[in-house]
Amino acid sequence: MWIVRLLRKAERQLDQLPDRPREACLDLIDDLRHGDFDSIPLRGYRQFERSRFYRGAYRMIYRINRKTKTILISRILKRDETTYRGFNPED
Repeated sequence: MWIVRLLRKAERQLDQLPDRPREACLDLIDDLRHGDFDSIPLRGYRQFERSRFYRGAYRMIYRINRKTKTILISRILKRDETTYRGFNPED
């Protein structure tokens, strides 16, 4: 089992999702917890990955630490032109 943590910003974004996308997001988090990574490296940030959920309309950005088996979720957003704009790995 992997440890999954959410940054405060990601927690707020999860809380703001509509019901069905939130359920799909929670399913994705559960998959991550079990080590099922269906992700793509985030261009420009080698340590970060991204996954699609809810019909590909939403994105989750996270960092995987394989040594400690920890996943840190940074963003959970609907996919649009602003999804990756201003991405700061420290937020």
